[in-house]
Amino acid sequence: MNDLILYSLMLIGAVSLFVRPFVAKYRAGPQWIRAAHFFAAILVAAWSGVGFFLVFYRASLPRLWSWRLDHLESTLLGMFLGVLILLFFSSDYHKLRRSSGDTNV
Repeated sequence: MNDLILYSLMLIGAVSLFVRPFVAKYRAGPQWIRAAHFFAAILVAAWSGVGFFLVFYRASLPRLWSWRLDHLESTLLGMFLGVLILLFFSSDYHKLRRSSGDTNV
């Protein structure tokens, strides 16, 4: 049950990451930051999809496929964390987060 809540919350987070590049504040920022948000949204959605699939169908899967999907889930999560680390350590991202929505200032 806890896994379903986690995967559901991360899916909502994926929608938030997908919408964020289209907000006016982020449209003014560097293109790579917008692309990183979009890529992170795809990774989180795929991670949640694989997680939901494993929650409901792990018992009926052969052991080899269960193992492969489990490792795919870990790989997707690792890629997502890598993108987040890239964003949080970027000076461009911090400048964009601190800036106001007004580009005339």
